[in-house]
Amino acid sequence: MASRRASYGIAAAFLAAAMLISALVGAADLNPLATVSALLDRLGFIRLPSGLSPLDRAVLFEIRLPRIVLCALVAGCCRSPERGTRGVP
Repeated sequence: MASRRASYGIAAAFLAAAMLISALVGAADLNPLATVSALLDRLGFIRLPSGLSPLDRAVLFEIRLPRIVLCALVAGCCRSPERGTRGVP
């Protein structure tokens, strides 16, 4: 049971890293530190000033983040049918 929890933790860490990297990479050149501070500011319990312009904030929160979340959800949905058929010979 402990190894399963450890594997879930590792998978969550890789997912978070992949989501952060995909938020930083794109056609619009966003400052990485300003992007991370804007993401942390958006959480609500951390207030950080970000150096993003209103256009950069729109690109990040209205284009990139919805695509990132949608890709994560689709990947999770594609994985769940495989888990259900493991017990079937």
